[in-house]
Amino acid sequence: MSWLLVVSCELDRSGSAPLGSADPDATPPASVPDASGVDGSLDDLDASADSGSGPGPRPDLGPGRECTDGAMRCASDRLERCTSGRWEAGTACTFGCADGSRCRILVPSNVSPGLVDPRAADLVIDRPSVIDTTSCTGGRMEPQLDASASAVCVLPVGRFRVGPVELAITGRYPLVILAAGDVLLDAGSTIALSARGASPGPGGHPSGFGANPGGIGGEVEGSDGGGGGGGLCGAGGRGGDGLDYGALGGLAGFSFGSFPGRLLGGSGGGNGGSATGPIAARGGAGGGALQITSQATITLRGRILAGGGGGEGGARPEVSDTGAGGGGGSGGMIFLEADVILDEGLYAGTGGGGGGGSASNDGTAGGPGFDGESQGDLVAAPGGLSGGGTYGAPGGAGGADNRTAGATGPNGQGNGGGGGGGTGCITFRTRSGELPPGPGQTSPSFGVGFHWAPAQYR
Repeated sequence: MSWLLVVSCELDRSGSAPLGSADPDATPPASVPDASGVDGSLDDLDASADSGSGPGPRPDLGPGRECTDGAMRCASDRLERCTSGRWEAGTACTFGCADGSRCRILVPSNVSPGLVDPRAADLVIDRPSVIDTTSCTGGRMEPQLDASASAVCVLPVGRFRVGPVELAITGRYPLVILAAGDVLLDAGSTIALSARGASPGPGGHPSGFGANPGGIGGEVEGSDGGGGGGGLCGAGGRGGDGLDYGALGGLAGFSFGSFPGRLLGGSGGGNGGSATGPIAARGGAGGGALQITSQATITLRGRILAGGGGGEGGARPEVSDTGAGGGGGSGGMIFLEADVILDEGLYAGTGGGGGGGSASNDGTAGGPGFDGESQGDLVAAPGGLSGGGTYGAPGGAGGADNRTAGATGPNGQGNGGGGGGGTGCITFRTRSGELPPGPGQTSPSFGVGFHWAPAQYR
C-alpha cells in the first residue's frame, strides 16, 4: 500500500482536476496495520487447493519443504506466506482468521466486500476540495446490493483524513468511501453534501421525486395550496391550504417505518400551487447520501452535513394572486461503520424549510425557506416569510434534532405556506453494536432516523 496521497488542489465539478498528488514529506495519520497483508482485494485471499494449507491430501512438496512457494495461510491470527518452501509470518489479522486461508474482515454494507482494496493509497484532504460523484474520478461506479437502489460512486482508499477544511461532495450519485485503514475527521473539518434550494445533494432528489416526496399543492381559481415537505426517516410537513377557494395543501412525504436497508438520498418537497401564474414555486431538493466504511477505526471530530433544501417562495403576483410556497426537501443519509467509532463530531440531516406564500396582487412574493445546512448545527431551518398580510402564509420549519417531522405549512387566505422537510437518516455500525462513545451530536437524534447496530464480519 502506498504511504500517502495528499489532496493539494481543489477539484472542479467536472472532475477534470486530479484527486491528489503524492507528498513524501507529509505526516501520516496514526499507524494502522495493512487490512490484509497481501496483494489483491479482500475477496482474493483464499488459498488454492494445492497450496499445502487446505484440507485434503497434501501434494508431494519434495524433501524438507513445508509448502508450495507463494501459497498463503492464516494461522494464530496471522497471515503467512510460503517462501522457499517454508512458512514465513506476515501481517497480523485485525479481526483474527476467518478460516485457514484468509483474515476475517468487516463486511461493508450496501456494496460488494471485494471493492475494499488493501493496496489503495491513503487520501488526505488538506485544502478546500470537491469530489464529483457524476464523473467519479479516482473511483468506480458500482451497483448497490439492493437492486432497487441507485448506483453509487465507490472510492477505495487506504487511510482517509480530512483536515480543518471543507470537502464538498456533489453529483448525481451517493458516495461510498471504503477505507482499508483508519478514518479521521479533524476538528474544524466539514464534509458537505447538503441540498441548496432546488439543487440536490449527491444522490438526493429534486422537487417531487425520491423515496418519499412531498405532494404538489392544489389550485382552485385564486387560491393555491402549499407544497408538502419531502420525507425520508422523518416525515415531511403537509402544505398549507388556500382558504378563499378551498385549495388544499400538498400531502406530506411519509417516513420509513424502519431504517431503510440501502443508501438513499433525500426526497424533494412538492411544488406550490399556482392557479393563475405561469410558474409554480419549486419544492426544495433532498440532501445527499454518504457511506464511510473503515476496516479499523473512525474518529470523528468535525461535521458531516446532509441537510435538505428550502422550498421556493410563491411567485411575485404581477397581475393577480399567484403562488403558494414550495415544500422543503428532506435531509439525506449519513452511514458510518467501522470496528470502532470514536464520536466527537456533529452529523446533521436536517430538513429544509417550506417557502412562504405570496400576498395579494399588490403585495410581494413569499420568501424562500432556509436550507437545512444554513443553521450549521441542530437548529431547525425556518420557513420562508409570508408575502404580506393574511393572504399569503409563511412556510413551515424543517425537521431537526428530536423533532424529526417537518412542520405543517400554515394556511393562508389565498396562498398556503410550504410544509417543512423531514429529517434524513443517520446510522452507526460497530463491533459492539452500541452507540459510539463520545460527546458527538446528531440531528435526527430520535426514532427511526437515528440508528445503531452491529457491524458484520466474515
